[in-house]
Amino acid sequence: ESAVATALALERTQAQSVQRISLEAAVREKEAQLNVLAAREIKQAVHDARVVALEEAEARAREEIEKACQLVRNEVREEEMAHRRLLVAGLEQDVETRVAAAVAAASQKAASEAVATRDEENASLTQRAIQIAVDEAIAKEKEE
Repeated sequence: ESAVATALALERTQAQSVQRISLEAAVREKEAQLNVLAAREIKQAVHDARVVALEEAEARAREEIEKACQLVRNEVREEEMAHRRLLVAGLEQDVETRVAAAVAAASQKAASEAVATRDEENASLTQRAIQIAVDEAIAKEKEE
């Protein structure tokens, strides 16, 4: 009986050892599967994080580009406005110069016409005075 009990105990011990080894192998296999799964999930998480980071970086870059473009547009508008103001100022100056020249020419012409009219009036008055003097001299001559 003791040999049978020892054999049974040995068989039970061997069965437990086989069961424990099988269980340890199953645990190791499950750990390996979980490690592979965790590695995949980590790779996917890293990939997703990179994608998100790239999308965020792209969005920030687009915003920066749009801001830069807007600044350039504003600078161009300001330069165009300054150029237009210079053109308008130049045109205004040109108009003022032309108006001043026209006024000066008109004033000169009016002054010349006034002098001519005065000279004509003076000549006419002088001629009339001469005529009157001649008429008076003739009348005086006749009286004498």
